[in-house]
Amino acid sequence: MKARGKKERAAPKKPRESKDALAGDRKYIEYIWEKVNQLLLVMGTLPLKPEELDDETLLDLDPLGIIAGSFEQVLAHLKETNQELTITHDQLQAIFDATGVGISIIDRDFRILKCN
Repeated sequence: MKARGKKERAAPKKPRESKDALAGDRKYIEYIWEKVNQLLLVMGTLPLKPEELDDETLLDLDPLGIIAGSFEQVLAHLKETNQELTITHDQLQAIFDATGVGISIIDRDFRILKCN
């Protein structure tokens, strides 16, 4: 129940940037476009086209956050793959070391790379 005469304060709303404010930040926006496109190319994706996405939408989408999330997924997959490779390597090394037959690994120039 509200006390009489007292008004509840609403949380202040963050003002939405107008196109005029965005125009004042042109250098900042161009930098974001450049870096987003650079990261997209690194990820093997085509760069964004200005006619497909306006500046305000670009900033609202948070493409850098999306790309950072993609890198997190790639790195997690890479870590998992490396763990699997380590396990496979250890298994093959155990077989190589435990076998009762002589095994040699020789390159194309007939150099011995490894033997048990």
